[in-house]
Amino acid sequence: MSQQDHDNADESRRRDEERQRTMDFILRQQAQFATDMQQLRETQTRAEQKWESTANGINALLAIAELHNQEIQEMKDLAKAQAEAQARTDRQMAETDERLNALVNVVEKMISDKRNGG
Repeated sequence: MSQQDHDNADESRRRDEERQRTMDFILRQQAQFATDMQQLRETQTRAEQKWESTANGINALLAIAELHNQEIQEMKDLAKAQAEAQARTDRQMAETDERLNALVNVVEKMISDKRNGG
């Protein structure tokens, strides 16, 4: 084999080795990319599950808040009705006090008149 044939064979072998290293690198990169994509999918799935759980929790809290709001409104309505009833009772008591005072005055006047000879 001549020197040139030997050099050509060496050059061809170096190019083949370089091609093989390049293909090996590409295959490793592709495998790493596939692994990374799978991890991203799993992370996204977990994030979606957490988001769904959070959304469900928020919806439950909103439902509770609406119930509390209704209860508060019912309590306000009840308090208003009680205040109105108390105001009516206070007015009726004031009227009763006035009548009772008028009656007491009449009785005292009658007693006073009987004592004074009337």
